[in-house]
Amino acid sequence: MARYPFQEFAANTAWVMLHGVADDLLAWTRLLACDGELAKAEPKTLQDRVLHAPATLTRGSRRRWLNFPPTWPWTNQIG
Repeated sequence: MARYPFQEFAANTAWVMLHGVADDLLAWTRLLACDGELAKAEPKTLQDRVLHAPATLTRGSRRRWLNFPPTWPWTNQIG
């Protein structure tokens, strides 16, 4: 219990659950949206290369599109 961020058991339980959900989201992102070396990347690498990408979200044809710039080094491995 010394390493958890809160003093209350309920708050630590919620924190652990949230951590598990975040881990699952990263795993599904690697599985569904990444190719090549990013499909096997560690969470820190995935965060640096995908989650910090300078992408734009656009709407058109009743859909949403996530557009990565062509100069981003890992554009061809995402999506």
